[in-house]
Amino acid sequence: MVVSEKGDREYVFDKSMVNDASTDYANALNSAPLTPVIQSILNLSANNRRKKSIKYVAAPYVFVDHHSLQYENKANGYAMEDVAYSVEPPTKKGYDLEYKNAEVLKNIIGEGVHGVFYEAGLHRRKKFAGLLGIQISSASGQHYVAYVYNNGHLAFFDSGEPGQCVNQETMNNAYIIIAAAIRMTVDVQLTTICNTGTFETAAGTSEDDYNYIGQNIFCHSWSMWFIYQFVVEGKTMEQIDAMAGEGIHADRDNLWRIKAFVYETLIPVAKLSWLKKIPAFGAFSYYVDDPKYVSGLETNASRRAPKADHRTIKLIPGMTK
Repeated sequence: MVVSEKGDREYVFDKSMVNDASTDYANALNSAPLTPVIQSILNLSANNRRKKSIKYVAAPYVFVDHHSLQYENKANGYAMEDVAYSVEPPTKKGYDLEYKNAEVLKNIIGEGVHGVFYEAGLHRRKKFAGLLGIQISSASGQHYVAYVYNNGHLAFFDSGEPGQCVNQETMNNAYIIIAAAIRMTVDVQLTTICNTGTFETAAGTSEDDYNYIGQNIFCHSWSMWFIYQFVVEGKTMEQIDAMAGEGIHADRDNLWRIKAFVYETLIPVAKLSWLKKIPAFGAFSYYVDDPKYVSGLETNASRRAPKADHRTIKLIPGMTK
């Protein structure tokens, strides 16, 4: 920190402060209920503001771990409540959510999520949207996906593991759980669309915390970004896929997009504007630029993890300090 000639305090940021600001935001978002935030996003839609239109409602936020699921109970002030699975996990470690087991995913975990949906009255709703969090493993951590249901149609979004729905049915545990739970809840023939654009390479997991992938830790925010784009902005899945970064600057451009959305749209909607009053949080508007870094799996390891002295701190284009 330095002091200007006028006596005002000005902050000089380094790369650790940029990532610390992102972590502070993520912690602030996760420390409060997510369901009301989702509802606030849905309420930005013109359709939700029309008196006679069928409105979108937020499904309870659900988090799946190895032994049980937790959900935000609106009747209890959105406090997280624990629901044990109907069948006890086979080991003390619980179900391994990193591997595919259709019976467990659909008939046990999916059934549990369906119970939450039914209790929330979603079987009587034609439109709802929400987030699912899932504990992958101790190494991979947590991941979040989003879904929007509209009268027999399911739109599913995974920022880090995109793919056609026909492949998600066998490859993506989060999709298998959500699709099964919604089919049980609405009891109709379900048509599905899934994103194929990648917005968060490797779901933000990287060997280097300061390259563009390592700075993009916002899977929960990407999920809310999708709901905003799909419901509020009315974009099609094809239009949303086209917004994914492409080429050698894909990871950098995706990082710019999500940080701008968080700072300009999501922080106010989530009632987290108090973060902006903290001088050190100004680092959120910046990113660690890595001119030696090239995106893509074809890039060799030495270029994917360049020396730190190549990197500088830069303001994201269009962002306010």
